[in-house]
This record gives sequence, structure tokens and C-alpha cells, in this order.
Amino acid sequence: MEKTTLESYLSSAYDRDNWIEILEKVFKTGKVFRNPQEVALPQAEKWKSAYQLGTFKTANEFSVSVFEIEVADNILLDRNRVSLRNLLNSYYSQVDGVFAVFKQNNRWRFSFISKRESYDDIEDSWTNIETDTKRYTYVLGVDEVVKTPLNRFLKLIDNDRVEFSDIEEAFSVEALNKEFFKRYKEHYHRFWKYLADEENGYREKLIDHSKSSEADKTKPIRDFVKKLLGRIVFLHFLQKKGWMGCSGDTNEWKDGEKKFMQLLFENFEPKEKFYSQCLVQLFFGTLNTKRAGDYFKVNGLKGDLNGSRTIAS
Repeated sequence: MEKTTLESYLSSAYDRDNWIEILEKVFKTGKVFRNPQEVALPQAEKWKSAYQLGTFKTANEFSVSVFEIEVADNILLDRNRVSLRNLLNSYYSQVDGVFAVFKQNNRWRFSFISKRESYDDIEDSWTNIETDTKRYTYVLGVDEVVKTPLNRFLKLIDNDRVEFSDIEEAFSVEALNKEFFKRYKEHYHRFWKYLADEENGYREKLIDHSKSSEADKTKPIRDFVKKLLGRIVFLHFLQKKGWMGCSGDTNEWKDGEKKFMQLLFENFEPKEKFYSQCLVQLFFGTLNTKRAGDYFKVNGLKGDLNGSRTIAS
């Protein structure tokens, strides 16, 4: 499956045929999901329809069931992770794992659920292993950022023999954290070394001229990059919460632009002034400043973000 196709599927409203195609590519199962069966779940007020699409075996003979559930309109996909998981209590106790889709209008939550016993050779005993409700789940669909689940599924698709441990590793927070910090470190080194290069014009403005060693001279550059990257990570947290780029028609902090940072860069000119004129205004003239109506405005920014509401930290 091409990356662009998979990304299109994950960033669109849930479609059963597309989801089945993803599963068949990941697990090389053939047509085992083509005969969905209606199932009854507890707490009928929380769901509209529920189907078990099928059950398959991983390469090492672990069983995984696949469910599709349309949830009620009052369910909050962003928050109700535990209650959604609990709808399948009686099912995931019968298998090694569950792939569940909880769909609602143009958005859907994918969750990998597992609660099983495993033998601990060191302790010489059996222990329960359970996936974290916060860490093995992603909200997908229209206007959602799908880069992380996209990469996780691509990793499984590229694996010719997917075992149960491969699924656990692909969606585990530990694996994601290691990958995140590896990439973060790479960007940090590339960024500060670029600014410290004598040819680009930034070095003389940023280094400490009173110091004699190169390491001491360039320390202000490294400190600047650390602080800037930390702020950018924080901004991604705010946009994920939907607290930036909110409509001016309501006082509630919801339904903000989930691609705020990407659109901010794309719609700002000139690009070479993005930090000094756009990010500085966002950091110091918006997020830490009380504003009438909580509006964010900056010269050079086109589109709906200019004049939208952005929360103050």
C-alpha cells in the first residue's frame, strides 16, 4: 500500500472497505473480514451499532479480533477512552488482542486493546499485561493529524511476518518516545550547527564574544535552540488540544485548528521573517498576554488563522 493512499484513508471519514484493506495489507490475512457479524454491547446509550469484522491469527498464532462501533453523538472521542474500551470488556478477555474502531461522523478512534497473561522467566510466575488506555489509541479522520499512526501502520505493512509483539511495539508509548527523542535530538543538532556556521550570518549575532573556547562561544546558540524547540513542542500540544485557531463565534475553547502550526508557516510571508515577526508575536504578544477577545493577529499572515482565538498560557 502506498504511503499517500494510507494517509488518505486515515485522514478521511471511516470507511469499512478502506479499513479492511489496511488490515489485509498489515496482516496478510486474505479475506477474513468480509462477513461482519452484529454484536450486542453493554451500555446501549453509548453506541448505535456494533460489528465484529472477524478474527485473525498473527504469525506466531496469537488471536486478534476486529470490531467496528458507531458511538452515540454525546460521546467525546477525544476524552472517553476508558468508557469506549470498556464496551468490549467481554470480548478482549477471550482473545490476545483487539483492534477496535469507534466511529462518529467524520472522525474515528482506533484502539489496540490487549489484556493477557504472560510468563515472567525472571520472577518465575504469570503476570497480567494490559495496554494503556491513553497510549494505544489514536483519533483519526477529517482534520486530524495522522503522522504517528501512519508511520506505525507503515512499519507493520513493511514487515513480512507480523507477530503479536510487533503490534505491541508498533503502538507502545515506549517505542514512540524513543523515536520522538531520537528525531528531536537530530533536529536539535542540525539546527544549532546551522546557526553556528560562519557562512549564514547568524553566528555573529548569537555567540558570546567574551568567551575564548568554541564551546563557550556557541553555548548561547545551543540554549536558544533548546528553548525554541521546547516552545514549538508546547505549541503542538496546544493545537492537539484544539486551543489555537478557535472560532470567534464562541467563548469555548474547542474545535481549534489541529494543523495550526503547519498552516501558520504555510500562510505567512516572508518566510525568512517567520521567527522574528510571526513566532515572536505568537510567543510574547499572544500566549503570555491578555487580549481583548483572545484574538491572535500578525502582519503577513493570510487565511483564517489571522484573527482567530488562541488561548493564553
